[in-house]
Amino acid sequence: MKPVITLTIGVDVVPVADYRIVLELSACGRGFITAAIDRDCTGDLVLLDLGVNTTVYRWFTGYVERCGPAENGFKRLFIREAIGVMGLKTPISLQHPTMRDVCAAVTDQTGVIFALPDEPYVDEKIPHFKSLGAGYLLLDSLGGAFGISDYCWYQLPDGTLYAGSYAHSRFASLPLDLPPALPVAALPVIR
Repeated sequence: MKPVITLTIGVDVVPVADYRIVLELSACGRGFITAAIDRDCTGDLVLLDLGVNTTVYRWFTGYVERCGPAENGFKRLFIREAIGVMGLKTPISLQHPTMRDVCAAVTDQTGVIFALPDEPYVDEKIPHFKSLGAGYLLLDSLGGAFGISDYCWYQLPDGTLYAGSYAHSRFASLPLDLPPALPVAALPVIR
């Protein structure tokens, strides 16, 4: 089994010495990568593909937020998912919008493209939607405003943003087999 790590910064494929990445549900993924690159790449597009042998998946799509020196001529990069732009103030106030209308207004302000499920709650109107804070707060408030049970949002590998019920997400139908010993092994930590 041969691990495959392909890091693309801008248009350059560069060697990776180390990477530490955190991907979260309903939050922006981020991390550090130590890479062999000889220029300041702040603001450049970052694509990280991971896999084994010929099975490779896109794990991260984002940008370089900070670039600093590391050992042996390498650079230490702080990276953030493409939806990191949602950390900026995203004021929106709409009368009688649907969730689709709110997401279109966010796209107009930020450029973030949404992948919405084909469910009735996406096209139901509400009296008013208002958000004056950061885009993350706006995303978090969509579930309550539109009455979406088990609401979540996350970035997809292509950089688009899913917002909707977890039951309608791409992961809801995937089986997850846990070993029988896992709950027993976790008990000492819980106590």
